[in-house]
Amino acid sequence: MNSAYDINYWSERIAHDRIKVLGPLGYSAWWQRIVAMETQDLVDAERKFTGKFDQVIAFILRGPNGQYLSEEDYQRLMAEAITEFANMSNTFIYVKPHPRQDISEVEKYLDSLPKNRFKVVDYNTFVLGRMTDFSVSFWSSAITDFLAIGTPTIEYFSFNGSCSLWLRTRDNAQTSFFDKLGLTLQARDKNSLRAALKKMNDNIDEVRTEQLNNFSEVFENSEEVGEKMIQYLQQGTGSKKRSRVPMATLLKSYLHVFFASLKGTAGR
Repeated sequence: MNSAYDINYWSERIAHDRIKVLGPLGYSAWWQRIVAMETQDLVDAERKFTGKFDQVIAFILRGPNGQYLSEEDYQRLMAEAITEFANMSNTFIYVKPHPRQDISEVEKYLDSLPKNRFKVVDYNTFVLGRMTDFSVSFWSSAITDFLAIGTPTIEYFSFNGSCSLWLRTRDNAQTSFFDKLGLTLQARDKNSLRAALKKMNDNIDEVRTEQLNNFSEVFENSEEVGEKMIQYLQQGTGSKKRSRVPMATLLKSYLHVFFASLKGTAGR
């Protein structure tokens, strides 16, 4: 609900005096423990293979887009990153394409890497973060997913397009909120990527500490988040308090959501 339209639309359909902001539940400690327990066998199996490498990196991608990433910038970013990875000795790379990317298109960039030094995966980002030392990520929420489980990040992207979610640096250059909040090392070309990789290799503990300190100031990551959610849901069970929104309006809203969901799944 981040626009005037959203606020007006939902305020007419939801008893907004009962809305509670509980924080990012996926980043809470109780949920991370569940992820760790449920995926430990998978993580252990992967580590049996990658354990022979000096370091393991996740390379998180997104494909070209007419609005925020041109084909030219995408090709440059991919080529420069793979060149840097190829020059890193005894390093294993997990490559995670965006769900809408063509895997075969991504794989053609990987030809210069030895086959035993990379793996294309679709693992959940929380799980992948547990398998790696750090990530090199295109502009993506994977950055904060990795930080949620203690894995530091490098954001590698070209902010030449246009996106309402981007911010401005002091010299008026476009950037992400990840960068502005100190949640990642920033890299935009081969030289800055090389520098960020060197800093990560030389001082990964220092980088991790700084990024996690900044992360903890932005995101709630405690036991209380899940507990508050459960308590609030329990309060609604059997409650006599009724929504002041007319039943006809609620029904219209439910039908709207229902038919919208059908349209959203039709092309899958």
